[in-house]
Amino acid sequence: MFTGSLVALVTPFDANNRVDYDAVERLVEFHVSEGSDGLVIAGTTGESPTLEKDEHAALIKRVVEISAGRLPVIAGTGSNATKQTIDLSLSVAASGIAAYLMVAPYYNKPVQEGIYQHFRTIADAVDKPIMLYNVPGRTVTDILPDTLARLAGHSRIFGLKDATGDMQRLAEIRDRVPEDFMLYSGDDFTTREFIESGGHGVVTVSGNVAPRLMSDLCRAAAADNAKAKALDERLQPLNTALFLRSNPIPVKYALAKIGPDSTANSLTIDAFWRSSLRTNAAGNATRRRQLRRHCMNWVRPCTILTALLLGACGGMPDCQKPQLYQEAVPGKRIELLDGMDNLSAARELTIPEASPTHRRPRANASMHHQRCAPRAMKGRMAPRQRRD
Repeated sequence: MFTGSLVALVTPFDANNRVDYDAVERLVEFHVSEGSDGLVIAGTTGESPTLEKDEHAALIKRVVEISAGRLPVIAGTGSNATKQTIDLSLSVAASGIAAYLMVAPYYNKPVQEGIYQHFRTIADAVDKPIMLYNVPGRTVTDILPDTLARLAGHSRIFGLKDATGDMQRLAEIRDRVPEDFMLYSGDDFTTREFIESGGHGVVTVSGNVAPRLMSDLCRAAAADNAKAKALDERLQPLNTALFLRSNPIPVKYALAKIGPDSTANSLTIDAFWRSSLRTNAAGNATRRRQLRRHCMNWVRPCTILTALLLGACGGMPDCQKPQLYQEAVPGKRIELLDGMDNLSAARELTIPEASPTHRRPRANASMHHQRCAPRAMKGRMAPRQRRD
């Protein structure tokens, strides 16, 4: 089945709040050229809850057409309604997708037997492989290991995207599922540990911005290569920056800041300069010149991008379709590159040198909240789920 870096692709929107298919095409070509191992369309990062059924299906079909077999396409078709999920899944079944991604039913807060029956009914109704998606921090629904073991016995359920970031959970799952059941991290912070502990890959947000590095990390971790640790430490500041606000706000902002003229590095994505954000043309030109001056290799754009995000995310609004948020971000929070003439100046504005401290803290709840507020919600919501 699938291994490596499966990118949870963002969905670009134009100024009229419609899917920008020109931008979609450039994104797909970018990931083909940069070595991503697959694309996950209309998942959390793709803002599936805000997509209407027709545009949801059209987006999936268009990505399949663009990829033309060069990358496997996994279609996010899950919802909290069993029949709705089946209907959407069947509407894209003939498009050429490789599999479905189906999230645990959210908001309804079903018991474990309800979760099992939901997925079993869907699996019986479709004819494509299904990757389950467990993200309790968003859904307030947790597919427990025993329930997963039951679902893993279905011939069409081949794997799980686990976004808990809990390595102990991974061990419990592996003890209960068949050896050929595929396990994917849904947590960029723990990708290396997940794969080294028996996982098969990651459904990644950071891979939108750094596809080649993420793909290299997955391969190195799968080979138990010492290079994996260095790659992981290199990516951790970016992971931290991309989760300072609810996903996909930071990653779309990050893509918007990578201009079409920074062709000296592998991060060029021009789609978002023209279509995904409403931006001031003169300001963009200035920022592109600043980025060109500093972005001569990966380390510099990673550092500068982290600086931009750390400064800007503090004022970003939590909107579902964040193509308009540039208008709401004070200019002073974006112009962090002014006066920078060297890499050290940029680094002083960001976080310290990459180290294990960049990872999401596991024990210290206050640090957890300060470093990554959206992720802190996981710890707060789980007790409520148990009390109700």
